[in-house]
Amino acid sequence: MISGALGNLIDRIRYGYVIDFIHVHIRDVFSWPVFNVADILIVAGIGLLLLQLLLSGRPGEAPGRAGAAP
Repeated sequence: MISGALGNLIDRIRYGYVIDFIHVHIRDVFSWPVFNVADILIVAGIGLLLLQLLLSGRPGEAPGRAGAAP
């Protein structure tokens, strides 16, 4: 998430806007919003954090260690 946010921040500082360069579309039927690699990294990071939260008993606890003695 940090690398994606830093990528977008660098674009903002350097160019004044974020450069989006991936646009998926099929003729005039389907058009996915434009995005960039930094956006992908941010979404992947959030997804991994949510997955960790769901697999662990408590936030911040490593998966598979729920209920283990300290």
